[in-house]
Amino acid sequence: MTTTIDELIESKYTKKEDVGDGKLVTFGSFKKANVAMDNEPKRERIVATFDELDKPVVLNRTNLKKMAKLFGSTVIDEWIGKKCVLFNDDSVTYGGEEIGGIRVRAAPPPKATWKSSSDTTPEFEDDIPQ
Repeated sequence: MTTTIDELIESKYTKKEDVGDGKLVTFGSFKKANVAMDNEPKRERIVATFDELDKPVVLNRTNLKKMAKLFGSTVIDEWIGKKCVLFNDDSVTYGGEEIGGIRVRAAPPPKATWKSSSDTTPEFEDDIPQ
């Protein structure tokens, strides 16, 4: 197993390593918060909670616009309970440097389920007519 520096740095927010290639999440709540480090000037951003994550996610402008499109509304209150996928996109840049970051994509459609009137698996005829 290989450990990276990013995995060792503790954060009060969800990091790209926490979502990996994709994590299906449900939008829970949001608020404005100061996300600057203690020694930096104030920097307010929208911070969202997702039911499946322990830590909130800082939403940048790109992700806010993508979520508005996915959820069909620019009213953030209407996003509560909606699903999406958060994933680590290695091509995200910051300050002109490609550092990777969290991006948003549509949740996969729900899987169709076949319901049977009995608890047993139906039997199918395997013989192919000749």
